[in-house]
Amino acid sequence: MPTLDTDLTDSQDFTATGVERTWDDGFGPLWLFLDSWGPRLVAKGLVRAQTWEDAWGAVEDEILDAADETEIQEMRAWGELADDELPECHYYRSNGEPSNGQGGYIGQCGYDHRLELFTPELGEAYGVSVVWTDID
Repeated sequence: MPTLDTDLTDSQDFTATGVERTWDDGFGPLWLFLDSWGPRLVAKGLVRAQTWEDAWGAVEDEILDAADETEIQEMRAWGELADDELPECHYYRSNGEPSNGQGGYIGQCGYDHRLELFTPELGEAYGVSVVWTDID
């Protein structure tokens, strides 16, 4: 299994260590999602997508953690939120229910998060290792 040193081709697959989740749109370069954990950034997800916009959509739908929907419903029941409102730092997933079984709302209050084109240097800096394999 060779280590990633160039963009993947459409006939290759990848696995990664050092991230919580991965998502593969099937073609395009790899994008590393970095999320804030206190004062530092940590590698949360790795996505293969054709453009930054496609990769960000995959991060929203498949990588970010779901919000506690019970808490949102309780806030609505207490009259703290209107039925069409969400608490600060919460928003709807762009494509509804993701394939990873997480709910339809995202709770994202990090002070800093980034989505950057993956490079071996970036992987080394954040402890992310990627291996690609040819698809038979």
